Amino acid sequence: MVSEHVSMFEVKRSVLVDACCSMHVYRCTHAAAPMLWCMPVHVDLCLLSVAFGLIVVGPVPESSLFCFWVGLLLGGYIMQRSCLGLLEVCCALNSSLGALAEAIGMPCARITEAERFDTLAGLRLALAHVEAMPGCDVWVSLPCTVWTTWTYVNQARLGSSFRARLAYGRRRSLRMARHVALVIEAAQRRGGQGHFEWPRRCIGWLRRPVRAHCLRQGLLAADFDGCRFGVEGPNKLPALKPWRVCTSRETVRLALDGVRCSGGHEHGRLSGAFASRSVFYPQALCFTVFHALLLPPSAVALGGCSAVDLLRTQVFVGGDRERLHRLRRWRLETAVLGPPPAPPIGPQDADTGSPSQFPLDGDALGRGCAILRVWVRAVDGCSAPFARYAVRLAAGEAPVRSGRLRDLLPLPRADWRELTWPDLVSKSVRPLLGRALNHTLAGLNWLHAGGRAVAVPRAASAVQRHAMGMLLDRLLLAVSVLGESETIPDSSGAFFSATGGVGSGRYPTLVAKRVDVPLRAGLVDPLPCCGEAATDILSDHTQLFPAGLASLFQRVEYTGGPRAEYVQLVCRQLRAGKLILASSADAAANIFAVGKASSDRLREVWDGGPLSELCAAPPKPPWQASPAALAGLESSRDRPLRICARDAAAFFDQLRLPAHLRRCMGRPFVRAGELLKTGVAGALGFTPAELSQHSLDVGGHDFELELVPLSQVWPMGFAWSSFVAQSTMLEAVVASGVGHHQLLCEEALLPPVYETAVSIATDDVVSFTRLSDEELAGCPLSPLADLDASWRARGIEPKKEKCYDFATSAVALGVLIKSGIALCPRSSRLADALLGGADLLAGLRCSPARLASFAGLLQWMNLLNRPLYSCLHATFAFARLPDDHLVQGLWTSVVGELVLNLVLFPLWVIDLCADWLDLVPATDASPAYGYGMCIAHAPPWLVRAGAAEAHGEHFFVLEGKDGVRQEVKRTGRRVDFPLPMSAFKPTFSIRARTIKHSGALEAEAAVLGLRRLARCRRNLGRRGLFLIDARAVECALRKGRSSAPTLRRPLMAAAAVQLAAGFRMRFGYVPSELNPADPPSRGVRTRPRDRRPVDITKRTKLGLSHHMRSKRDRWARPSSAVSSPESSSSGRSRILFELGLPVETSRTF
Repeated sequence: MVSEHVSMFEVKRSVLVDACCSMHVYRCTHAAAPMLWCMPVHVDLCLLSVAFGLIVVGPVPESSLFCFWVGLLLGGYIMQRSCLGLLEVCCALNSSLGALAEAIGMPCARITEAERFDTLAGLRLALAHVEAMPGCDVWVSLPCTVWTTWTYVNQARLGSSFRARLAYGRRRSLRMARHVALVIEAAQRRGGQGHFEWPRRCIGWLRRPVRAHCLRQGLLAADFDGCRFGVEGPNKLPALKPWRVCTSRETVRLALDGVRCSGGHEHGRLSGAFASRSVFYPQALCFTVFHALLLPPSAVALGGCSAVDLLRTQVFVGGDRERLHRLRRWRLETAVLGPPPAPPIGPQDADTGSPSQFPLDGDALGRGCAILRVWVRAVDGCSAPFARYAVRLAAGEAPVRSGRLRDLLPLPRADWRELTWPDLVSKSVRPLLGRALNHTLAGLNWLHAGGRAVAVPRAASAVQRHAMGMLLDRLLLAVSVLGESETIPDSSGAFFSATGGVGSGRYPTLVAKRVDVPLRAGLVDPLPCCGEAATDILSDHTQLFPAGLASLFQRVEYTGGPRAEYVQLVCRQLRAGKLILASSADAAANIFAVGKASSDRLREVWDGGPLSELCAAPPKPPWQASPAALAGLESSRDRPLRICARDAAAFFDQLRLPAHLRRCMGRPFVRAGELLKTGVAGALGFTPAELSQHSLDVGGHDFELELVPLSQVWPMGFAWSSFVAQSTMLEAVVASGVGHHQLLCEEALLPPVYETAVSIATDDVVSFTRLSDEELAGCPLSPLADLDASWRARGIEPKKEKCYDFATSAVALGVLIKSGIALCPRSSRLADALLGGADLLAGLRCSPARLASFAGLLQWMNLLNRPLYSCLHATFAFARLPDDHLVQGLWTSVVGELVLNLVLFPLWVIDLCADWLDLVPATDASPAYGYGMCIAHAPPWLVRAGAAEAHGEHFFVLEGKDGVRQEVKRTGRRVDFPLPMSAFKPTFSIRARTIKHSGALEAEAAVLGLRRLARCRRNLGRRGLFLIDARAVECALRKGRSSAPTLRRPLMAAAAVQLAAGFRMRFGYVPSELNPADPPSRGVRTRPRDRRPVDITKRTKLGLSHHMRSKRDRWARPSSAVSSPESSSSGRSRILFELGLPVETSRTF
């Protein structure tokens, strides 16, 4: 039968290629794709074509082209659809949605006006339909006549009789709303979802029962305009028809939300027959809704070419066919089709968007609380102003503010008894964890207020409770990781251990056996990998050292520890070929040892600072990865990151140094007698004949002859060595088939989602691949298998004990990847930070050098969340004091900054499963007026594509009128963003209170924009793109801090909002003339004022008071509208009682 159907249509290659760009043809990801032709759909004809990995399945009846589109776009998902039936409430007998459901064979039922849904009989009928169709969705469209804005005019014109009828109609409508809540609850218990549709400007949305219903059922609002779906008025002009659907199904929300009018056409007015006709949904809207209903929840996953993304592009931008075609091509070029993610287990919390619980270890959590208790006690005993404020907040003694608070900050005190705790958290440690959480909340409040105490609200709002829940999740994971360390919970001497040891020296004592030395050194020539310009400099001694080397020492003596250990190390390095002996050197420097964090091994470092000051400035190491780059990774619970790692053994020792630079890399001298077997070297020494073979220009050797060891490899400690090593490793990685778009770097594109991302950090190469357990079982080779071959071809020796494949928890770049879904500091470094901070608070004395070392530890972990950099300012000034080894008392401001940074340690935990916002905000400020903000709704994939370009020096160019882009002259990379300026709608236009510097105004506008975004729970914990037209402010926000006095305090406030809300913003620069927020910042209203008619009774002095009007409306009603149990305040309980259902006495609707 399949061949018979296929033979009726000749499908050519060109047709399928055109369909990929001009139509929506999706790659079929179902295992039973070849059997899609037998799906239970009533069709006249079936077309099946398998070519190039694409499946096109659909009904093609000759009578309706619309049915062909339905089959084409729904066919690939019928076998794995999510919605199993449809119940329409308050619809017509011939409703469009029901007709479409019947056309594709889906069970469908209708509750029309004849069934009287406002009565108990209508409610019982609806509940019976839900029980008969398990898994069905409920679509509700209550009559909205009594909630239109025209009722304001009618109340003023028609008098008390109309107001009485209106009050009765509204009570009847609210009764139906309560019935709707019961029906949707029943559908959700049976595996279905609910959808509630009303006009967007309907007054009923503001009623408390309706809002409570949407909150209780987890309904998310999706706003869209009817003109984008074909609603027409007189003369075939598109009609605006603003709609709103509150839905609990994420695919429906993504498909409809933000599909707003582009503003490029004239609207017709709906009245008379056209208004009656608009009650029926247009075919385009029915198709969009049904396609979203049939999509599985896995289609919402970002990164792949999901059907929801392609569906929204059909109606997102609007305008001519060329712009739409260009947007689809942008999507196909920026997304990579990948295997479908596994279906999620259990219901999804789409309303709050709260992150799932991180994996915790109960035993480790208990051990971590022992270390946490030491830190909390240190904060309680600190006398710094911030510490006192944190203690007062945790004790409930902080000043309390009155009035309504719509913003997220300041956060109130969290009572540990009211928090939701996982079962594995013991009740005995909950007060301690609650106190630590309050310290974190105090830190966010202090940061938001610019470094001062602030009054907090009495109780937490819904968005604040959600934010505190996210912070608690991070705190629990951080404490669990803290318990994985083997550190003893004692702060005595912890600060000196964390900053290089308790001894008098800054570095550990050299032990020759603990230093790694390769078997053969200098086998890799790195110059061909460094680029033509760098190779020319390194090959010419005069270009590399333009000022000469006359000012440097040519002979130095070793002073870093026991001389015998140094001589033995020189012998080992001579045998490996790392060093060669000479009678003199052009420049010499000492060496010192540095401990490795992961083991007791030592790393030898050459003190090349003086030589580096005289050489030409080296380029920045290319594609250098950092913890900030790892924070850009994306993961999911069902497809976590799998980590593969390769480590080159003593990589600097494998890179050969040019011969003309050897005499510039001299080391402390040794005597010939010390290198012999009879000397200090002992068994590691040489015979006189062997010693001659390792000498450059010395024949016979006198025992007292001083010889200078010269380096034959690029020494660690010279300015150019890092660039040379990184360039060599980069060339080897690229030669293995890794593209530059896959490389992780903070100044580069975001890493790919469905491809392997690779980080290069000198000698470490780590790959990150998203794989489910099933995909891992079918993946025989490591993503770094080609890199192993590339290393063998170049002679690079790996360190096999540090190479592994497909680990979900591993350490990369000094950061712990936890279960493939979260980033956090290593347990040992986290313990060093907290215990070291507690030790420092006990003494409050330190040298600038020690403090600089401790601040470096904090800054490395702050790279995971860059806004934390705004905590430190005076600390850097103290670390730059001239006598850096003089122990002195810490400044009070320094103590406060260190405590502030450390109490925010839960924010070092990064959730890699964070979603992307579905909007793009833009802010601007003008000294002539004040602040402005605009927001454009956009698909998450488009937001991610724009955020990926927000790096380095760039500027965004938006589409103007009719899709024309304005030519602007700016330095940097031009990014043509496929988003029209008409898609941005004004959010606020606020007059500035005082005249300030333009940079300060721009920063404050960004703070206001972030605060406005943080008011919505759905936005918390998400990534996004934020546009701004001030380069200095954009760079400062991207960096996390600024030393400029005008920007310091606004950046602290911006950091506090981002940290509290869990935002992961990528800030992009847009030219001022293209910034859609420029008119609101100048006080220009881009949309007309609301000319809504005013109730004249509220304007006259003789008009009734609010109290009297409410009494009049309550009694002036038709005689038939007698009091009923359903309309009373306890109507929900009475309805449940009469239906025989259990009454919920603990909460009201």
